[in-house]
Amino acid sequence: TAAFTCDLTRVASLQWQEGSNNVAFDGLTPAVRESHHELSHAIVAETAPMSTQAERNLVAINRCHVEQFAGLLTRLDSVVEGDGTLLGHCVVLWTNELSDMPFVMAGGANGYFRTGRSLVYPRRPHNSLLVSLAQGMGMRDVQRFGDFGEPRPLPGLTA
Repeated sequence: TAAFTCDLTRVASLQWQEGSNNVAFDGLTPAVRESHHELSHAIVAETAPMSTQAERNLVAINRCHVEQFAGLLTRLDSVVEGDGTLLGHCVVLWTNELSDMPFVMAGGANGYFRTGRSLVYPRRPHNSLLVSLAQGMGMRDVQRFGDFGEPRPLPGLTA
């Protein structure tokens, strides 16, 4: 958050780990010794006890990620900037590679996005969200991102 506060950068990307890594989460309580990758495959295993434990371990890992995300949002919201906070002036996106690519978006981009809601866009490529994010960062002329169908801004996302 310091780099944003000092306006040293306006964009950052953080990746916890790539999909096929072997990072273990020994620091969790209880410790999760398997990697996220191993666990994601184990939840579809044929033996129910392994599947159940794998699900519990994945939940523990995801909880850890959510807590880190929430901590970042708290820090961004504590930085006062003019008429609001750093969080209100920016956009933070969190996603997960599993399943239907759920996204959590926080921050209002100076009021561009309407916040505090849960939206579902079935069968919509994530490229549409990327178009909306680009427009929220001031690039209003961006109408496409990538080459998947007709990626256009997501309806109902803006204020």
